[in-house]
Parts: sequence; structure tokens; C-alpha cells
Amino acid sequence: MATQEILDELRPQMCPMGGSFAGVMRMFSYFLPVNLPPNLHHQGFQLWLSEFFNIWQNIYNQDVWRTRLIDIFSSVAWHNIGYIDWEPWMSQIFTRILRGFSLPMGKLQETPQRYPHFVPEVAKWIVAMNYMETAVEACHYLSILRPELIIPCIIEKHFLAIDNITEPHRFTSIITCLTHIARQIVQQTPSYSQGQIYVLPLLISVLPGIDLNDFKKTSVTLELLDIILMQITCIDCSSAVNIRTDLTEIEREVCLSTSKFEDFINEFLNRIFHIIEISSAEISNAVTTDASDNKLDIDIQPKVTSILFNIVQQCSNPIFQKTREKIMNFLSSQCLSPKVRDIASGLVRALVKGNPVETLKYLLPTIYKSIENKFNNSDSTLLTDYKDDIELTWYLVVFAELLRARGDVLLNYKQLIMSVFHQCIQIVNKNSYNAVAKAVVNLLESLSCSYPVDYRLFVINSDETFDNFLPIRLWGQYVDIDKVQPQFHIPSIDEIDFVYEFVDTFLYPELARLNEKRFKNV
Repeated sequence: MATQEILDELRPQMCPMGGSFAGVMRMFSYFLPVNLPPNLHHQGFQLWLSEFFNIWQNIYNQDVWRTRLIDIFSSVAWHNIGYIDWEPWMSQIFTRILRGFSLPMGKLQETPQRYPHFVPEVAKWIVAMNYMETAVEACHYLSILRPELIIPCIIEKHFLAIDNITEPHRFTSIITCLTHIARQIVQQTPSYSQGQIYVLPLLISVLPGIDLNDFKKTSVTLELLDIILMQITCIDCSSAVNIRTDLTEIEREVCLSTSKFEDFINEFLNRIFHIIEISSAEISNAVTTDASDNKLDIDIQPKVTSILFNIVQQCSNPIFQKTREKIMNFLSSQCLSPKVRDIASGLVRALVKGNPVETLKYLLPTIYKSIENKFNNSDSTLLTDYKDDIELTWYLVVFAELLRARGDVLLNYKQLIMSVFHQCIQIVNKNSYNAVAKAVVNLLESLSCSYPVDYRLFVINSDETFDNFLPIRLWGQYVDIDKVQPQFHIPSIDEIDFVYEFVDTFLYPELARLNEKRFKNV
């Protein structure tokens, strides 16, 4: 019984007062089967529902595990409508939920929304769920049934909304709708293939939505770009019109439009660079960042990284080279403030994950020289100075991101990597040391762990001629799960030897130094 095995494995770690409890609940939310047929309910939620409800009812510490638990309850309620009797628990449920809202009693006050997903999950759990289709869901399902009727209409509304300065909220609403019908836009089907004509104009037209003054608009714009670029290949197919004779008029038009991929990527990066520069300049003299500024890292940074990763892992070599060069030129000319380091280093992370060989070939030696020059041209107090050196810290942040590359690629730069650690391992500045520590974690994980190395659904040669292969015909296509052949990194003997050498050279001596200080303070 899978449910019982999961419970037996994770129950010993269920301590609501411990720091690992949120992680345990996250594992339960991922792996507990909640959608079993009625004849197997005794092997499913009946084994744990009462126990989990008692925990939720009786433990009152404010922690993220409560949100995870509500997510579990809502999922099991959603998948087992009519099979669970919630009546005995109804009063406790509503009492606890009302208490969780922290409603003001006798005075006006604002309650910080610590758990943004709390209300939707509670609603889903209580009604389990009263079916009410939203507009975007309706458009999604209708676009599957009759794309030729839905897609042109929404695209037309989108281009009208771009120029509408009196109702800017319409832009956000339509972008959200477009996100839900992205697959129907980009894919070819026997009944509808005209949607591909809109792909490049759509990508270019939404770029003004990346606006630092409106995080909501920026967020939905980046989400649309991410969804579309996840399903297409950024390859200039314009030469295919002179090679192939079997192209339809629509395919010819789409192939010609793909020549604008480079312009789109350039403009996208320019807008991201502008956000980085403006955000960095705003706090250039600040020591710390305000909590209200976290939207840049929490909301924007992951989406920007994902978009660039989707581009570089499925683009042609010429486009990758120009993208890499543009990012390198920008990063090499900047010493970025702490506020924007995450979003800027995310660009490096995307390059490393998308094409580690080419990225490290050009970027790692450059960063190594920058770090070495910094030490050579500075006084001997650089390691012992507690004052943050923004330039050195930035180089170390980029260095840490480069060590996310595959272990077999990192082996080619073993001496260079060891040299950087020899110079920096004992630095005392907090920010620089955190970057070095992150570099250690990334290096050891890259060398010693098993992980996917190719996330593409279609493994294609992006530089292949178009005689027998046309990339646009793969856009948005569904994948037969039985035919997917994931590629994994398996640590080699050389990589494990590198790990042993690194641990012996750096970690053991550092642990010994900590012990010496501990004994001196006793």
C-alpha cells in the first residue's frame, strides 16, 4: 500500500514545533494519493484524514505547514466529492478559518497576507468545489473545440487593448486570457493552423507590458512569454521558403516571420536590462533593501530566468551566440547592487542550464580573470575586511551560478575552479562569503548528484537544414510520454574524485578552524 508506506516514512518527522514539519507536509501534498477509486478509499485518505485534521485543529502556531495542510484537505475534498462526511467537523472548520482571517475586533487594523494562497484553497475545500467557470477557463476550453472562432477574436481584442490608454486593465485581462490559449495559438492542427501567424507579432507586441511601474502587468506579460516560448523553438526558418516545395501559404508566412526572433530577443533583453539598471540605481547607496521590494525577486526573477532558459535550450546556434554575447557584455560592464543580483544572476543560470559547454567556455575564464585581478590590484586586507566589496561579491555570485553546470563540463575547468576557492574560501565579508558558500553547494551538487540534463520535449538538431525538418511543425505539439527519452547526469569516477579532493582541500580544514575557535572560547 503506497499510502501506508508514505505515512510510515514521513510520520517520524512530524513534529509541529520542528523546522522540518513544513517540508514533511510539502512531501505529503506531493505524494499522498487523493484520487483513488471508492473501493480503495480504505487504502487512501481514510488512513490519515482524521489524524491530519486533529493536527490542524489543535496546533495553533503560525507556519507555512498550515497552508500545505489546507491544500491537502482541498485536494482530497475535490477528488472525493460525496465520499467524505465533513458534517462532524464543519463547526471546527469554519471557526478555525474565521480565526485564520485575523479579523479586526473593535478597531481598524491591517492584517498582512502571509499566506496568499490561503483563501482560494479554503474556498476550494469548503465547496469542493461549486462549479463556476471563469472567463479564461471558458476561453481555454472553447479554443480547444473551435480555435478558428476564438483565437482571432481574442487576438484582435489584444491589439485594440494595446492602444487603449483609458482602460489599461483590459491589457492585463486579455494577456491572462492569451496565456490560457497559448497552445492553441502556436500549434498546427488539421483543422486550424492560422494561429502560428500571430506568434511573432504577439511576442513583440506584449513587450511594452514589461513595465517596472506596474508589477501586475509585468507579471502576466512574463507569464505569457514563458508559456509561449516553452512550446516553440527560436529558430529562423525563413530560408525554408527557398528550400522546401511542400509549404502551405500559412507555413510560408510563419517561416518568414521567424526572421524576427532575433529582434524580439534583443528587445526582451533590453527591457530586462533596463529593469535591472533602474532597480540597481534606486538603491545604489542603500545598505539593505525594504521588504516591499521583494516582488522583483519573488515574482519577476523566476519568470525571467525561465523565459531565457526556454529560449536558449531550443534556439539555433547563431541566436544563442548573440544572446550569450549580449548578456555577457551587459554583465561585464555592471557591478550590481544586492537588490538585483538575483534577477541578473538568473540570466547566467539560464545560459548555464540551456548550454553549459558554450557558456562556461566564454564566461568562466572571464570571471576567473576578474576575481584574480581584483585580488592582485587590492591590498592584503581584502580577505579580512568586513566591509562589502560590491564588485568582488558580484563576481563571486556569477561564479556560483556558473558552477550549476553539468559535472562533466566542470571537470574541464577543475584547476581554475580550485584556484578561485583557494583565493576566496576564507573571506570574512558576509555577502562575499555567502556567495562562496553557494558556489560550494552548487559545485558539490553538480558533481555528485543525479539530475536531468535535457529538459526539451523534442530533442532536435537546431542547426539542421530544412530539407527534412521544419521546426514550426513541432510547435505546441503534444508528446507521447512513452517516447520521451530523458537524459540524466550520472556522476563519473572523475567527478567523485573531484568531490573528494575538494572536501579534503577546503571543507576539512575549515571545519578544523571552527573547532579551534570553539575550543578557544570555552
